[in-house]
Amino acid sequence: MKKTKRQIALERADILTKRIVDYLDIRKSIPKGLERSEKNTQRKREFLAILSATETDWNDWHWQLRNRIRDVNTLSKFIALSEANKAHIEAVSRIFRFAVSPYYLSLIEPDDFFDPIRLMALPSVCELDDKKMDLDPMKEEFTNPAGCITRRYPDRLIMNVTNECAMYCRHCQRRRNIGETDMARPRPELEESLEYIRNHSEIRDV
Repeated sequence: MKKTKRQIALERADILTKRIVDYLDIRKSIPKGLERSEKNTQRKREFLAILSATETDWNDWHWQLRNRIRDVNTLSKFIALSEANKAHIEAVSRIFRFAVSPYYLSLIEPDDFFDPIRLMALPSVCELDDKKMDLDPMKEEFTNPAGCITRRYPDRLIMNVTNECAMYCRHCQRRRNIGETDMARPRPELEESLEYIRNHSEIRDV
């Protein structure tokens, strides 16, 4: 007998439910947004006390940039670090710069070595396992039509106007540009980039 549309829909719904059984098994253990918010507020208070800062400071992006955490000794005031962790971070940061803003660091669970934000923000010794050390994995030198532009898509591009970030992600594909000193790109490069954009009306997103 031919299945009805409702029977087909119910079978489909059952398949969808089975696809998320692993999630359903652990969903009660996943922190809720409000719980996380309360923790974040408490962590912020701790950071402000350590940094002798105010709420106004915290909400000022200039202050966040000026007070990025860039060394192991300062970092250890905020999160748990074993001696091995400290040694690994120091070893990696001698090759690849590291910095993280107080705000972003405050989101890390201080005692969880596998916290996702921690893995993205703090150096890992695994970074030294890359023997090839390809500093331009996306081959951006071939997608730089002018100035400090990277154009990889038909109607959009990026302008790399500075090497400064509030946090240097450990997966950054532009770490070759980071160096040790914060700097802006020279004005002639910026002007060349703007001229390119003016001359290419198909670009709608920069």
